[in-house]
Amino acid sequence: MTFLRKHLQSVAGYTPGEQPPPGSSVIKLNTNENPYPPSPEAFRVLQH
Repeated sequence: MTFLRKHLQSVAGYTPGEQPPPGSSVIKLNTNENPYPPSPEAFRVLQH
């Protein structure tokens, strides 16, 4: 038994956008991806 709707079973999974290589001085944000972790404040808020 599956809970996934039939029309969603054929949808392709997310493929992340191309990112600059490690050590590059370029930060590409046009794929709405953030290369940095959440701030310590965000972690603190989520723990409460």
